[in-house]
Amino acid sequence: MRVQIVDPSANTPPYDHALSSALAAAGAEVELVTSRFVHGPRPEPNGYRLDESFYRLSTRLAPSSTSARRVLRLAEHVPDMLRYRRRSRAADVVHFQWIAFDWLDRYLLPSRPTVVTVHNVDPRRLPFGAFKVEAGVARRADALVVRSLDSGQIEDRLRGKSSAEARSLLEGLNTLAGSPRVEINPAWAPRAYRVEVTVSAPK
Repeated sequence: MRVQIVDPSANTPPYDHALSSALAAAGAEVELVTSRFVHGPRPEPNGYRLDESFYRLSTRLAPSSTSARRVLRLAEHVPDMLRYRRRSRAADVVHFQWIAFDWLDRYLLPSRPTVVTVHNVDPRRLPFGAFKVEAGVARRADALVVRSLDSGQIEDRLRGKSSAEARSLLEGLNTLAGSPRVEINPAWAPRAYRVEVTVSAPK
């Protein structure tokens, strides 16, 4: 099986490397399609091919300026994705480890069987709506991989929060299906009290 792992912005080189190496060890023919990592060395490929064809201009011209790199990446994104679509014809499965811009990528995903990993279920607010998968890409993907927060991680994030802060944080844990229903008990809990939370999936 020919698998392409796609991380256009090189967000997680160690994870990309581990996933690509594991798939190669399991017998897949793997290619990691990404961009040059500007923050230091990346792991050497282990049983897979590495292609750094995304964002060649921004990684060359603005390696030390995050804001300039973001603007250049946005300008490069559509041509790079169109070029990648042609390249993806050689793959049996395409796994987008990161989606760069949902509002663009929903129109640019390849026609090959496509898996998308959904990061930022608790989304950061990044310029240009970067790295957040929404319904547009989710509907186009053949499969989604979602790493959700477990109860221990939620409890860690809530520790020391007021009830208003806890409610705000929990309402930010939105899902592709909609926002969860949140019940905080007791509703008046100050910071000194433990906040008990029930999160129900949307119906």
